Amino acid sequence: ALNWTDSIHEEHPTLGGVADLVIVSEVIYKSTLPFWSALISFLNQLRSQRRSTCVERKGLLRDDGTATPGSDPLVLLGHTHRRRDLSVEEERQFFAMLRDVGMKAWLIPYTSVPNSEQRALTSLFELRD
Repeated sequence: ALNWTDSIHEEHPTLGGVADLVIVSEVIYKSTLPFWSALISFLNQLRSQRRSTCVERKGLLRDDGTATPGSDPLVLLGHTHRRRDLSVEEERQFFAMLRDVGMKAWLIPYTSVPNSEQRALTSLFELRD
């Protein structure tokens, strides 16, 4: 596990290069609320590290016919809605914080996820510009 408050360059210089894929799941809880800005900053570090050090590659094709930018890692967020732990307003706060730094959470339709059920509790998002 990575400490979200770490600097990638200072604390993890040997992370193994730059990320092509970042998977973040089960991180939006009331207990993690004080660390959301650190998580979002860490995700942005991963994105900027790739942008500044990589030769552009072919983007990954999405179901809607668009592609990820060749210089960006694919960032996926799995989020299970747990209303007992987090209010709707607090959940919205997380997604607003993403928007404040230029990231949007694009919901990946269940029909695009193999073996998913129509009424699944967990939503899968792609975080992108």
